Amino acid sequence: MSGAESVSDTPITRLKMADLDWATDFLTNVFLAGPPITKLFSPPNVERQLRYFMHCNCALALRLGECYATRARDGIALWLPPGHTSMTVVDMWRAGMMWAPLKYGVAGTAKVIAFAHHIDAMHTRRAPMPHYYLFLTGVDPSQQRQGVSTSLLGDTLKRIDTERLPVYLETQSAANVDIYEKLGFVVVEKTAFPMKSSVFNWGMLRQPQP
Repeated sequence: MSGAESVSDTPITRLKMADLDWATDFLTNVFLAGPPITKLFSPPNVERQLRYFMHCNCALALRLGECYATRARDGIALWLPPGHTSMTVVDMWRAGMMWAPLKYGVAGTAKVIAFAHHIDAMHTRRAPMPHYYLFLTGVDPSQQRQGVSTSLLGDTLKRIDTERLPVYLETQSAANVDIYEKLGFVVVEKTAFPMKSSVFNWGMLRQPQP
């Protein structure tokens, strides 16, 4: 694995900046196969705009947090640690997010900003305490419901439990809620997006486990 650092005795490897392009491509392909996030973007540029979105998010997590892939490369998890669970202007600049108006257009940028504002507001309401943020996850569609999420997240969650810190995430997929609940997460809020009332955001919190 180019640029990847093994995590001893676990089914995952830690990614480095050299893995940015691979992580971007992987998550783009995963989310193309599974809306609703693609509803943020406008045909015929959905794939190009989604790729830019994923590139920025991967770059942010690689700089500020921890990024892991399964050894089989069929799943990715991006984590942000306490103290870095919200983005500053400098963070956005370094991740390349300031080019959004050129990538999305005026209307597209407005939708992405509204999306970001909505999830940030929920995040702030539901996790004001120091916590880890499970920023973004993706599993190869052909491997979903095969236990990949447990392999991908299990050891990191156990380590965070030893730190006695909670974990926050959000998902826009009802199917994912059940998966996360089995890992100890609880739904703390569910709200429709203002610009897409058919798309919901679930905020989920996991308290430290014994």
